[in-house]
Amino acid sequence: MNSFLKSYLAALLAAFTLIGIGFLFLIAAGASGKDNSIANESILRIQLNGEMRDFVPRSDFSVFGELFGTTYLSMEEIVFNIEKATSDDRIQSIYLELGTFSAGTPQLKEIREALKQFKAEGKEVYAYASIMTRQSYYLGSAADQLWLSPTGVMEWTGLASSYTYMKGAFDKLGVKINLIRGSDNAYKSAGEPFIAETMSDANREQISSYLNSAWQSTLADLEADGRVTAAFLDAIADSGILIRPEEALSYGMVDELLYEDEMMERLNWVNDDDNNFVSLRRYNRELNQDRTSIDRVAVIYAEGNVVLGKSDMENMGSSTIVEALRAVRNEDRIKAVVLRVNSPGGVSLAGDAMWREVQLLREVKPVVVSMGNVAASAGYQIAAPADTIMAYRQTITGSIGVFMMFPTASKLMREELGISLQTVKTNEFGDFGSIDRELTPAEYNELQQNVDHFYDHFKSQVAEGRALDRAFVDSIARGRVWTGEQAMGNGLVDLEGGLLDAIRVAAEMGGIDGTPGVSSYPILEDPITELLNSMSAEQAESEMESQLGPLAPVYQEWKEIQAMIGMQKRLVEYNMNQPL
Repeated sequence: MNSFLKSYLAALLAAFTLIGIGFLFLIAAGASGKDNSIANESILRIQLNGEMRDFVPRSDFSVFGELFGTTYLSMEEIVFNIEKATSDDRIQSIYLELGTFSAGTPQLKEIREALKQFKAEGKEVYAYASIMTRQSYYLGSAADQLWLSPTGVMEWTGLASSYTYMKGAFDKLGVKINLIRGSDNAYKSAGEPFIAETMSDANREQISSYLNSAWQSTLADLEADGRVTAAFLDAIADSGILIRPEEALSYGMVDELLYEDEMMERLNWVNDDDNNFVSLRRYNRELNQDRTSIDRVAVIYAEGNVVLGKSDMENMGSSTIVEALRAVRNEDRIKAVVLRVNSPGGVSLAGDAMWREVQLLREVKPVVVSMGNVAASAGYQIAAPADTIMAYRQTITGSIGVFMMFPTASKLMREELGISLQTVKTNEFGDFGSIDRELTPAEYNELQQNVDHFYDHFKSQVAEGRALDRAFVDSIARGRVWTGEQAMGNGLVDLEGGLLDAIRVAAEMGGIDGTPGVSSYPILEDPITELLNSMSAEQAESEMESQLGPLAPVYQEWKEIQAMIGMQKRLVEYNMNQPL
């Protein structure tokens, strides 16, 4: 009866969802009959709320992501439309509505650079916030006028990375995590929180190095905006957590303190129906008249944790990316390819599959890699064969190393639960993988040799793709994490620049005359199917956690461990939902 009721309720929810979709579609269809032409002296309004991704599939049903889950911002959509507005005589200025959002500094750097090009045409940019975070200040600082509410608040702190070390908890549970890393992978800290109670010196060294490098680059960008110096911003970050609006004004960090109605008066903005304020969604429907060439550049978005199978909003599936790479390789109108990588890596087999397809693609067409917030481990592996690799200074990359984790639970099973497995085998390693006993020295040695083999192969891929001396690759690998600025100095990255820069470089390499059209890949499944699948998965996850009760956090940790069992090329410390 209970199973029937759950199935019935799920079907009912799906039915209401589809009815709602139909209803909103009719509303959208009716609205399309209105005069939506762009007026002269219009203002492009960009609202920033939610989590930013490099690429969010365009869909008239994107509103359902807001109703049932996280609101996603598309960095691609924002920068492409700013670029379009730059040469659109009808767009006079841009208004940035700085809400509460999460984005990586390199993503915001992309937007900042597009805004600079917009301003170079004599157009103006305005930005307003009630709550000013580090991220919103970094973006808003690029505006001609940056306004803060008199009753708002400004947060200005430095960068930090914190990791939960779980060894003590697993010791109490009677579970041991065996971490096998490349023999010289002192910096490959993935898995360290499961085998140690404190951070290693090597890990602390590299985290401090890349955090300080990214922070100094960010301060330099802000100083270049002309409001305050890098030294002052650094000192302010040491003086407290929150800055009151009147302090931000006196420091010169913002230009004026305005209430919302005063801001609207400055912009001659009557209300949300004001036709002179063009939303990003509405402007996105306008054709880009600058795309003059019939030849195209393909942009393949490789974003999320590297996994086997298909991609979704959180994961980069190898089969999805391989299919996209093959499609552009065989498309005659596509003359060059930009591979946009925003990934901390993941499953080794998945990384190898994509690396091979990038290598094959490069044999027939120019390939330019544009790195996003992070392109590390397997994320760097798939970038290595490209003709040119581009990144911003704050990008996190490198982490050339391999590891695997193998959990055993002999204490839990034998001493705590009283369970003993009795085994009969024909050969020495016949019962390899038994969780109820520790690994033997011979088994551990076999795993270590296997990890070293894959690590050696990884370094060869980098040396070949980057045309670097193998001994030099040995010296900069070891699992070490670098910023884009550091990677430009050691040969892992060629040029500084973002997505729009990469498209221009690829077009030139592909011999395209005029401004190329851009085709975005991969083409993900339709939004209704994705929504229903997501709802089903979330329901199952919620039911599992409710049944586990207080053991739910342990279950979540176990899920993370399961994802890292097997050969991995992954920077575990990087959180895609809270990027630097």
